[in-house]
Amino acid sequence: MRPRPGGGRAPGDSATLPLGPVRVECRGLARATVRLDGEAVELLLDRAIEDHGCALVWEEIIAPTLHAAGRTWASAGERYIEVEHLLSWLVLRRFQSEPCARWYDGWARRRCVSR
Repeated sequence: MRPRPGGGRAPGDSATLPLGPVRVECRGLARATVRLDGEAVELLLDRAIEDHGCALVWEEIIAPTLHAAGRTWASAGERYIEVEHLLSWLVLRRFQSEPCARWYDGWARRRCVSR
């Protein structure tokens, strides 16, 4: 682990996100995201979507990981923003392509109408 001025660990070290009780796929996604390993994140997203479908992946794998990244960023100041940005960007890109595009469009419309 690289030493960091002021203590703590930088993204890319062996730090993890505070996930609580979640699916094993969520933990793998969080580890890859903290390592800033975009290729691994994409591979994990693709496998999860293929195995479980878009809705379950969003609700049980992506959302908990994004929430944990946001909580970590909020408590760590400026650190970890790149973790949240990488995950958000890759998720959005993946959900705007097949097979999730139709599901994502419908989900986004329902979210906007219900607010």
